[in-house]
Amino acid sequence: MSISDGERYESIRAYLGMKYDLVGVKFVFGEDGGGVPETPRRPGERKWYCQMVREAACGKSFTATLDDMACPNSELALGMRKPKYVNMPTMVKKNTKALVVGPIDGADVILFILNPRQVMNLTILLGGLSAEFRGEVAVCGEATAMVYAEGLPNMTMLCNGARMYGGYTDNELVVGAPPFLVDKLEEKVSKLRKCSGALCGCTVSDLPREVVQNMNAIGFEKSTDYFFGTIGRHGVRVYINKDEMGALKQVTLYIPVKVKDKAPDVRPPFMTRMREGWLDIYTTLDAQSEGIDLYSGGKAMLKVFTDIIEKSLGGGVEGHEKSL
Repeated sequence: MSISDGERYESIRAYLGMKYDLVGVKFVFGEDGGGVPETPRRPGERKWYCQMVREAACGKSFTATLDDMACPNSELALGMRKPKYVNMPTMVKKNTKALVVGPIDGADVILFILNPRQVMNLTILLGGLSAEFRGEVAVCGEATAMVYAEGLPNMTMLCNGARMYGGYTDNELVVGAPPFLVDKLEEKVSKLRKCSGALCGCTVSDLPREVVQNMNAIGFEKSTDYFFGTIGRHGVRVYINKDEMGALKQVTLYIPVKVKDKAPDVRPPFMTRMREGWLDIYTTLDAQSEGIDLYSGGKAMLKVFTDIIEKSLGGGVEGHEKSL
């Protein structure tokens, strides 16, 4: 059975800790021939495009034509209507007959609804992110039409329409990206997951003395390729990983849990895998973005580990492995 893009991209959503689904947007042009797709169904009433995107991020999907659009700015930005009385350049030059909003498979643009911290982590994965926004045509123009036309990712801080009618909260932003770039993101996240899944860090004896002393200072002892200790009531292993350039910039936290009746509730950024009655809970962190000083961080580093574990595992994890 083949894996859909939506299922494959779930690793990105889990890595970033996203609350919402990724949203695909596909343009259906009049020049392409054929009619308006019958599925997904039409909205049934006029909606703002940014509203459709947000509802699609919560599991819905739409096929929208000009008759379904409630915002004239979106109609212009997305190429569904040409300006008659103003000299307004359009980013989508073709005649857009319809938009399929929701499904990832076959999409021309993929949208992320994120908070600032998630945008930060996405930017780290991308190796940088340029943003062009004016606060006027945000989700439709800056995150969708511009990305489609230029083939580059873009971030928008939204507009009054998106916040008033689309239902976006004050701490939410939208990033649009072309599918090929999201494929590269998925590959990078998969490599990070494999690194965690292999549970193979740098050999402790090869680490700088300052790193070893810093881990000892927060109560972690050294094993062959990881440090082990206790945070709260969790037995934790800490692996120091090299990034793609060979620098010590990544840290994997690994917590093995004995599963009795029911698997515990584990939230991002942690991921899980089962093995013979045990649940492996793990996440790979970027040391710089998390404020982890591997060389002299001491208590501040331990606080970062503790905060992440408490927020993601809470009190629902029982029977952790004491002897690591």
